[in-house]
Amino acid sequence: MLAQVLAGLPVALEMTTTRVMASELVEHVRAGGYSMVVIADLPPSAPSRTRYLVKKLRGALPDVRITVGRWSHASMVDDSSKPLVTAGASHVASTLAETRKYLAEAAHAGPAASERAVPAA
Repeated sequence: MLAQVLAGLPVALEMTTTRVMASELVEHVRAGGYSMVVIADLPPSAPSRTRYLVKKLRGALPDVRITVGRWSHASMVDDSSKPLVTAGASHVASTLAETRKYLAEAAHAGPAASERAVPAA
C-alpha cells in the first residue's frame, strides 16, 4: 500500500524482510546510502521493538530521516508518539497519507539535517 501512495513522488521504495536484526538494518541503510527509512509497525502491537530499531539507526546514522508508520484505524491510534520520538524518530504517522506528505516534503528538502519535529501521531 505504501508503494501505491508514493507513486509519482521522487522516492524509491525498497522493502526488507519483515524480520531483520537491528545491526543488519543499520548496515543495509549505511551500505545503500539511504537518506530516509520508513519502519512500518502496526497497532495493536506495542512499539517497543521499533523503539529499539529507531535508537540503533539514530545512533549509527544521525542524519538519516526515520519515519515510523503506526498506521491504523482512528480507534487504535497510539496515545502518544513521544516514546518513538525520544528514541530518535524524525516523524511518526498514524496514516499512509501522513507518511506520504512527510516523505514528499522530505524528498524536496534534500539531505536530512537531524531533526526531531513530529507533526503527527
